Amino acid sequence: MPVFNSAPFLSASIASLLNQTLADIQIVTINDGSTDGSGEMLSRLAAADRRIEVYHRPNRGIVATLNEGIELCRGEFIARMDADDIALPQRLEQQLAHMQSRPATLALGSAIQYLGPYGLTAIRTHPPVAASDVERELPRRNCISHPTVMFRKHAVQAVGGYRPPYVHAEDYDLWLRLRSRGSLENLPQVLLQYRIHQGQISARHLRVQAISVAAARLNIIPTEVPAAVAEASILDSVSGWVALLIKTRQLNAAAELMQNDDFFKLPTCRRQSRARRRWLAARWHWARGDKMAAAAGLLQTAINDPAWLVKTGCKIFTRR
Repeated sequence: MPVFNSAPFLSASIASLLNQTLADIQIVTINDGSTDGSGEMLSRLAAADRRIEVYHRPNRGIVATLNEGIELCRGEFIARMDADDIALPQRLEQQLAHMQSRPATLALGSAIQYLGPYGLTAIRTHPPVAASDVERELPRRNCISHPTVMFRKHAVQAVGGYRPPYVHAEDYDLWLRLRSRGSLENLPQVLLQYRIHQGQISARHLRVQAISVAAARLNIIPTEVPAAVAEASILDSVSGWVALLIKTRQLNAAAELMQNDDFFKLPTCRRQSRARRRWLAARWHWARGDKMAAAAGLLQTAINDPAWLVKTGCKIFTRR
């Protein structure tokens, strides 16, 4: 568990690990230069339960922290966890049993349920489960949620671990390399509650993350990604985050992202950017109960990009 300024959520996250049905575990936490009291909180928690190991050091970033954590783990199987999420009690036991019964499985994720600012939502993911389905889907999108994953230590080390150039998409780059050595799967059940809030890494570094995703998919370094490909990836990534913020009723945060011209006035896909912003605005108005404004947004989307409206516009009127 890498930890950087996670004090509001850290105790609950650690408690969810201490309460696992699989009790014989080593909990490796690395305080990556936190300034909000997270380090002191970790030290207090570790003093109360010797399964928790805390390593304090200056900030080095997520990729270096993840690789350091792998080296510190003594077990064959390593489970990832973020410091703001909640693991359900049987998560580790179920994942371990599954991987022990399938020697070819190198990484195993699960479905997640979203936590918003008002508590647990009804929104959950439905990832591909079988290795063949993950293999088919993975080149198109990251279908293994990083904080849910359990992997084999030797397999991740054999492909070089996490790579610094792909920061904020380091997990996707790893899965794409790992699949050549064995199977990647998901369990269909929800084993993790994934917290959505404006301060998390993915929301703060959307542009870098989106370009890293495109680079990993093309098997090139991020600086080599063509501008049109980079901007299309940015638009997809930001649109996904805005939609998720709307679903979890974080409407102010969603509005702030929608107003950012760096995300929605992209030079190589200006028409698509404009259409996507208006489509998201329609969803935002619908969530607020303003059906007339939502209808106007749909009309504007149809004028700018009718194909996009046909593909996804109906989602505005669903509860998903």
